[in-house]
Amino acid sequence: MLELVPFISGPPELVAGIASCAGAEYINGYYEVNCDEVDTIPDLTITYAQVLLHISPDKFITKIEDRCVLALAIQSGAGLGPDVFLGTPLFKQYCISVHFGQSWIGFNEVKGAVPTNSSVR
Repeated sequence: MLELVPFISGPPELVAGIASCAGAEYINGYYEVNCDEVDTIPDLTITYAQVLLHISPDKFITKIEDRCVLALAIQSGAGLGPDVFLGTPLFKQYCISVHFGQSWIGFNEVKGAVPTNSSVR
């Protein structure tokens, strides 16, 4: 059963790669970045069926007291290949429409984000 998770999760090598691109350090179970450098972290760009989805750092970085933590978690696969969940960071950036009858998914950025209107079939 699918569920909405608060993290972007995936195999260890994928999560470590994202953390490395953000300049994060693994501390006490979390990937942390310097709060003074959050504005320099690039968007996380995901390609889904030839559509580029950009998740801005303010959607995948959470401030906990004086720490800035990436919303990343390691997820083991269920034996059918790697599982990747984009979780709430994706839903903070995009309104997602699914049309099962016509087999398409649409992504529209939420109000206040850079305008993008993409559909995937």
